[in-house]
Amino acid sequence: KKYKMSLTKGSMVYNIEPLEDGESFNCCVKAPQVFAGEYWSEAPEPTKRAAEHAAAKAALEAEFPEAAAEIANAVPLVASVIAAGPETAAACLAASVGASRNAQKRRAPGDPSAPDGKSRLKYSLRLILDRSVLNADIVYTTETMESPEGTFYTSYVTMPEYDPTAVHWGEPAQSQRQAEINAAEAAVLALAPLVGPLEEERSAKRAAVA
Repeated sequence: KKYKMSLTKGSMVYNIEPLEDGESFNCCVKAPQVFAGEYWSEAPEPTKRAAEHAAAKAALEAEFPEAAAEIANAVPLVASVIAAGPETAAACLAASVGASRNAQKRRAPGDPSAPDGKSRLKYSLRLILDRSVLNADIVYTTETMESPEGTFYTSYVTMPEYDPTAVHWGEPAQSQRQAEINAAEAAVLALAPLVGPLEEERSAKRAAVA
C-alpha cells in the first residue's frame, strides 16, 4: 500500500548465493517495481531458507520500518512463513503495512456487537495454532498505577504455547478490562501480517469445498 500496489507472484525475486565453505548461504531479494533497491541477508546463514528469511527481514526493515517495529515480536513465525517460499514472503511484506492497521478498524467505535481485541486475538491465535485456543494459551497480566489523575491499569499479554518469549504491552486504561483489551490489540497488530495469508488460505479452502 505504500506504493499503491500489491506484491504478487513474480514481483519479488530471491537470489541464493552459496559460500565457498559449502555450508552457508547469502541471499538477495529484490522487487524492481516496488522496492527502492535490493536487500541482502546481513550475515551467512546455515540454510537457504534462513538466508531468504534474513533477506526478507532486511527488506521489511528498510522499506517499512514502522511495520517492522510493530511485528518485532512475531519474528519466530515470520521466519517459518517466509521459509515457505517467495510468494508467502511477499504476502507477509505487503500485509505488514496494510493488514496491521486494518485490524484496528474492524471494530466500529461505539458498536458493542463488534468483537474487541481479546476476541480478535483469540481468533488470530486459533488460525496460527490451527486448533481451538485454550485458556492457558493467552495469559494477561495487569499492573496498577496510581497518579494524580487517579488509578490506571496497564496490561501485557503472553502466548506461551505460540512464543513464550513474546510480550505485548497495551496502553494504560482506567479499567482492568480495557487494559487487557489494549494489550490484546497490540498482539493483534503483531500477528496481523501472519493472519492475513492464513485467512486467505482458509477462504480458498472453503470456496473449493463449496
